[in-house]
Amino acid sequence: GGGSILANAASDLAASEEGHAQWPAVTANADCTSQGLYFDPTVQRCLSCKDVNVNAELISPAAGAEQLGAAGQCACKRGFVQCAGGDTCTAGADPFKAEGIFECRACPSVEGRQTAPSQDRSRCIVCFKQDGNADSTLGFSDQWNDCLCPVGHALVERSETGEYLSAKICVRCAAGMAPGPSAQPSAVYHCRPCPDVERMERDPATGDCACRSKSPDGLNFIEQGGACIAVADYQLVNDRFPVSSAKMVTFRDLIDNRESWFRDGPFGGNLGIDVAGDNTLDVLRLDDATRVDTPTVSSSTVEWLYMRCGVGCLHGNATACECISNLCVLMLYEDSAVVCRFLTNFLYEGKPVVNLASRGKGQGLKGMPWLFYQGQFPTQIVTDPSLQWKFTLSNKPGGRSDVTNTLTFWLAKYSLGGSCARLGALGRPTRSLCEFGRHVDGAVEPVLRVATLRQQLDHEVQRALGERPEVRAKSDILDLFIEDTDGTLLPVPVRILNLIKDQRRPNLNFDGSVWQHQRSDVADDVLVRRFTLCDSVSGRGGGKNTFLDTDHLPVVFRFAAHMAMEVPVRTDTDGQIYVPVLSIAYAEKKVAQLSSSDLAQVSFKAEYSMATKTYWTVMVVFIILVCLFILFWSGIRMYLASCRYPNIPLIVPGGDLNMFMPKFAILLLSFFSTGLSVLFWFHWTMAMYWLVVFKAQDAPFLLLPSALQGNQYEPHDVLMTFLLSLSIVCVVLDFVRHMKVFIFLVDWERGEPLKLSGSQSAGGGGGSLPVGGGQRSGLSPRQQLMLQQQQQQQFGGQFPQNAGQLGMPAASLMGQGVLPFGYDGQMGQQQGGAIDGVGMFADMGVSAWRTIFVANQLNERLSTTRTLPYVTWLGMVAFLEGLHWKNAARWYPRFAGNEDMLSAQFNPFIQFALGTSIWLAILLAQLIVRRVASIFFGNEHHDFVDVCSVANVSVFFLDEPFHGYYIHGKAPGGRGDLCHSEIANQLLKEDKGIGLPRGLTLDECQTFEIYLPPDLSVQISGSAPAHLRQTLCQIFGGVNATLLTMANRRPAKPEPQDIAEMSVHRCRVQALIDAMVHAVMRRSNDVVQHPSAMHWFWGRLPQGGGGVAALRHPIFWKDMRGLSWASCLAYGADFNGFPTGLEWHLALLELLCFQMCWRFQGSIYLATAVAFLVNQGFLGLYGYCGRLRLAHTTLINPMFLVGGHPRTQSTVYAVVFLAWLIHKIVEAAFEDALCPERTGGDRASDAEVLRRPSPCLEESTSILPGA
Repeated sequence: GGGSILANAASDLAASEEGHAQWPAVTANADCTSQGLYFDPTVQRCLSCKDVNVNAELISPAAGAEQLGAAGQCACKRGFVQCAGGDTCTAGADPFKAEGIFECRACPSVEGRQTAPSQDRSRCIVCFKQDGNADSTLGFSDQWNDCLCPVGHALVERSETGEYLSAKICVRCAAGMAPGPSAQPSAVYHCRPCPDVERMERDPATGDCACRSKSPDGLNFIEQGGACIAVADYQLVNDRFPVSSAKMVTFRDLIDNRESWFRDGPFGGNLGIDVAGDNTLDVLRLDDATRVDTPTVSSSTVEWLYMRCGVGCLHGNATACECISNLCVLMLYEDSAVVCRFLTNFLYEGKPVVNLASRGKGQGLKGMPWLFYQGQFPTQIVTDPSLQWKFTLSNKPGGRSDVTNTLTFWLAKYSLGGSCARLGALGRPTRSLCEFGRHVDGAVEPVLRVATLRQQLDHEVQRALGERPEVRAKSDILDLFIEDTDGTLLPVPVRILNLIKDQRRPNLNFDGSVWQHQRSDVADDVLVRRFTLCDSVSGRGGGKNTFLDTDHLPVVFRFAAHMAMEVPVRTDTDGQIYVPVLSIAYAEKKVAQLSSSDLAQVSFKAEYSMATKTYWTVMVVFIILVCLFILFWSGIRMYLASCRYPNIPLIVPGGDLNMFMPKFAILLLSFFSTGLSVLFWFHWTMAMYWLVVFKAQDAPFLLLPSALQGNQYEPHDVLMTFLLSLSIVCVVLDFVRHMKVFIFLVDWERGEPLKLSGSQSAGGGGGSLPVGGGQRSGLSPRQQLMLQQQQQQQFGGQFPQNAGQLGMPAASLMGQGVLPFGYDGQMGQQQGGAIDGVGMFADMGVSAWRTIFVANQLNERLSTTRTLPYVTWLGMVAFLEGLHWKNAARWYPRFAGNEDMLSAQFNPFIQFALGTSIWLAILLAQLIVRRVASIFFGNEHHDFVDVCSVANVSVFFLDEPFHGYYIHGKAPGGRGDLCHSEIANQLLKEDKGIGLPRGLTLDECQTFEIYLPPDLSVQISGSAPAHLRQTLCQIFGGVNATLLTMANRRPAKPEPQDIAEMSVHRCRVQALIDAMVHAVMRRSNDVVQHPSAMHWFWGRLPQGGGGVAALRHPIFWKDMRGLSWASCLAYGADFNGFPTGLEWHLALLELLCFQMCWRFQGSIYLATAVAFLVNQGFLGLYGYCGRLRLAHTTLINPMFLVGGHPRTQSTVYAVVFLAWLIHKIVEAAFEDALCPERTGGDRASDAEVLRRPSPCLEESTSILPGA
């Protein structure tokens, strides 16, 4: 029972709405209606119905069906013909054409008889009156403004064929069939029974149908939702699931004043650690502390339908079961909602589980609408393999019927009451879904493509929010299917993020880590079948009678703000997919805060994805192995650094000056630099794996991790951020280390001899010099003669032998009583006069310009690098932006594509792989060009070594206390202060091979890597052996004291005494290093060595595990490439020409800054500009600080050092800015051309923009690649 009641009630309501729709009506709002006025949307104000027509009046809610129109609308008064504007109507003998919105005409009298308007008010008809005739009326009634019939009669104005009669007549109604009062005449039409004759009876006073309340058999009924149900049934349901609780609907997801939180949605808005605005998922959390408004509405919709549909379903009515199930859908399946509890805990009891899907996994309850998946785990549902399609990423499926690159969806649409409805034409005829199973009562609409589905769903939501009257629209319930190869429709599971179960939201799977998601998040999901796009009925209050008032606005409006279709790829077979899953996040807004200018922030994304559990498992293993390798390799490097830098305290007066970088900092640099390089190459390799495999495949073999679980990219973002932090640490430590490098220029030039008295003579005899204690084996007599002549020219005296220390030549280098540099180790003695009251300067007699020239040449090379930053970053702009290669980083399975590719967002993995690969290619191209160019044009660092030889100046580097580099720049002829002709002649002899060799040995090696024993002492003429490290510390302690004295003076300028002291300091360092180098030259057989391949590759020290502490004399390792000394500069260390030191760390810092900007800002221009500025800023700082350090350690006044700044090209900034400006202008022009509604002039309304297909909405409705 109850089926006919529901059907008749629905048909009455539909007929009433159909009748109203043919009349023009002006909608009024509640404020206007309370004043007896209507709302005119044209002028946006309340007006009187008299302004429409003088005979019009406002229809009151109690007017009933006798007066056509709906409450709050204007209509003609009773007794008047109402004719729509432009229509031709009849009110009397002559027809008339109505003007305005509608026109009211009074019915005239014909032959003395007053006529009355027809029921549809299109014409006037006379009242038939004839005494004694059973069909006669009582004549025209001024009270009813119509013809009056006797008691128990009803008016008839049309014949059986539907034609108008010439006059209205009255016919007698059978008992209980008269729709008017039973005790007085009335003007009612048509005799008809009550909708349910068994449960209803006529009210004698009004003639209206009402539920039987005093039945003789004791079976009484109560009215619920326009139908009569048994009181016993009402009590059965209401006692356990009361109406008073069921009608209370709580809205927990309001986004009023928090629209920015929900703008990008839970799908792709938060990708990795990139959060678009605030955390959009916070608005869905039940424990959200910021949620201050969770309104509860006494829903008129639930109150009207709940009991009526519930009892009907209890008695087996299929439509009623659809209705009560749809109410649970409106509650978003909340398990604590009374409607859903009544459905699951009462109606579902005893129902057997049956397979409701045509094929595959789809179990529900027999005889009930399919809402929940019964007897299945969520992991089983989302891995349903019943779909037979073989999917391809190629645009050419190959002609096979089971291979496709486009999926076809079908959409079923139900009315809230459970009857079938239509979605609208989408290009193919509609089909009824009822034929696929009696459990479904609805209609289906085919969706040809996911893109079509996106546009249709978005349009429905936008239409509902874009226009205020559309908020009154009924909520339609939808069911989604996917078409298989044989035409079978398979159900698509739906995941509603707002669903509440056990006071929590189990479908929020995007909070935890990657491993948590794989482990437990999906396992507790609740997947359902039906959903709605717009719910404007559950939030309507005002009592149950307002359900039929279509003008009554809801308090809260709910809409599907974000939807995502995830198509998972099967991992157990090639090219096949699981049944897709649709995820929905709902948002809610108060209608009172809506206006016609509101824009709906909705999105629909579709994505092909695959399970990444195996990938992340493998990644964990790889990361562990990589970490172990980092520990192993950095441990080796740190061990070698410890052997190279033993913990030997320096005890000198005044304390250690910390001239070098502390050992712990060098160990940290070794560890961090190893971790940076290894992790970078690992990260790039993994990203390249995704780039190559994803872009090159046709069958879906490997798909990128889903953007619907944004935390899948958190490890990538975290690692990239960690690499950026590591690169900053490495660059800072490298900078500090380089600023602690000790550099000194040894000038081999001897000035004019200063004759000293006998007491001042240092002695030391000349004579022949044995080399290494005797002749060298393996040399020809001519080579031995040449070497002996060279050493006699260089030394002029004999080295003393000492097993514990290096020897030093006698002070007399060019004859008895000649003091080199005018210094014998003791200062303060007058040398034939005074200069400004100060004794003779220690370095008088030697030109300073050669040393200054070499220092400037070195200064020029301080901040140079192998690669040019403006070439690197202009190349990146040219390739990525100019050639549009950046589009290859989009979430699209091809390197090139159509507009679908451009609508896809960038994928973090592919971004990193593509950007880094292009960057590496540009760097390698520069290195190759430099290497080839050096063959023909030479290398600037080799040129510097040649400059040192010509200038007769050697360069001594110490980057650690016991480690450094040496450039032997002693001129073969012993002099560098020569005229042009002498220099040219000297070079000519070298070219012919008749000159003396430049190097320390006959193979002419001039560059060395040096290792010094910690207790190294050198013999300086005229003094006791000097400890090298302690002496250097003492000398520079004096240098610092002198500089401090000058700095504290006002004005801070040097005095002659300061100049003399600095001269003494310079010459003391000169004498110390001079003594060591000459001793090395004398014992070159022992000191100068050629490193083996093992030493070169592993960086092993000369004495193996003992390190420098085990050395008995210095070791000078030959550097045949001549470039190892450049590791003390920004040039940094290298491996076969590829940078591995400071330049590499700086380049990684630039790249990672670029990647971070592109990743999180999306602009290539901004990213390249930031990277370029990082390079130029660092090299500028390095050049400035390096120049000061060079001046300090070489004891040269910094005013003599010029240049040395990074080769900044000012035009580069202009070119980058110009390219960015052009890009923005073109982008703005393109946007204005496609989106005129955003420009001035013909500006469209916001609602019109929402309804119009426009690329301006692409940002919120774009499909991820693969769709």
